[in-house]
Amino acid sequence: MRIAFGQWTPDRPGVSGNLTEAKNIYPTASGYASLNGTANLSDAASENLLTVFVGRWAGATTLFGAGAGKLFKFDPADADLDDVSRTPTAYSTTDFWQFTQFGSQVIASNGVDKLQAWNMASSTRFADLAAAAPTASFVTVVRDFVVAGKTSTYPNRVLWSDINDETDWTPGAASQSDTQDIPDGGEIRGITGGEFGVVLMERGIVRMTYIGAPLFFQFDNIARNVGCYESRSIAQYGPMTFFLSDDGFFMTDGQQVKPIGAERVDRWFYANADPSQFSKMSAAVDPVNKLVIWCFRDIFNVQKLLIYNWSTDRWSHGDSGADYISSIATASTTLEQLDNI
Repeated sequence: MRIAFGQWTPDRPGVSGNLTEAKNIYPTASGYASLNGTANLSDAASENLLTVFVGRWAGATTLFGAGAGKLFKFDPADADLDDVSRTPTAYSTTDFWQFTQFGSQVIASNGVDKLQAWNMASSTRFADLAAAAPTASFVTVVRDFVVAGKTSTYPNRVLWSDINDETDWTPGAASQSDTQDIPDGGEIRGITGGEFGVVLMERGIVRMTYIGAPLFFQFDNIARNVGCYESRSIAQYGPMTFFLSDDGFFMTDGQQVKPIGAERVDRWFYANADPSQFSKMSAAVDPVNKLVIWCFRDIFNVQKLLIYNWSTDRWSHGDSGADYISSIATASTTLEQLDNI
C-alpha cells in the first residue's frame, strides 16, 4: 500500500497535518526520494573552487572551475584541474566568478578584471574578451547580446555588446552596444538571460527586453520592494529565476514575481541559516528531477541543503557533503563525455 505523505512546512504548526520532517530526501511527483551521496570527480585544485561551469561546443563538453585567483579546466585523462588562467597578468583576488557561453566563447566575470574568454575551438588559456570589454561582476546572454552588470563605479549599470559580436563594447552609430543605469533599485545583485533578461536588484526586479534601434533594450520594473538579498542565491532554469529575498524565497518568470517559501520554509531558513555566511551560499538546478537546491551554512557551522521541486511545489532539506554546489550537466551527459582536452 502506498502511503501519501503531506508537505514539509516547518513554518506551520505541527498539528496542520503536514510532515514534521523531510531530511535527506527530495520531493517527487509520487512522494519523496533519497538524496544520493557525493563522489570525487577530480583531483584537488591548487586553490578552493568558487564556482564551476560546463561549456559545450561541436559535440565536446568541457568542465571549468574558478578559484580566488585562478581559472581551471578539468582534464579527464588524469582527473587534474589544470590552471588555464590568463598570462602573464594574474587575476586580482576575488570571492565571486560567473560564467556564460556565447557561441564558441565561454565568458567569465569576477568584478575586478576584464571579462575573460575561452574559445572552445582553439584556446589553451583564458584571455581578455576584448580591449574594450568591461570589468563587471555579472555576465549572461540575452538573445544575441552578451550582457554584463555592476561595475565598481556604477553598481546599478547594465552593459551589452553589439549584436552577435561579443568583442564590440563601444556605443556608436555602427553598433548596438550601449549601457543603461537603473535608478531605483539599488545595486545589481545578478542578471539572468535567455529570450529576455532579468536584472535582480537590491530592491527590485527588472525585465530587460530587446526592442531594436534606437534604444535597443527596454527596462520594465516588474517588482518593487522585492529584491535579491544575496547574489549566490540565484539559480535559473529556462525562463524561471529563483532567488532569496530579505523576506524569503521567490521565483520570477519575467512577467511576475511570486513567493515560493512563504508560510512554509522562509522562517525556518532564517532561523537556521547563519547570515554572516550568506556570501558563501550557492544554488544549483537539477532539471531532471525539477529541483532547485540551495547550499548554506547553518548557525552550528554545518553545510546544509534546502530543496524545492517547482513541479510539485514542495520542499525538503538535507545535509551537504560539499561546501559548494553548481549545475554542470544533466543525466544525458556522462562523465566520460567530458572529453574536450
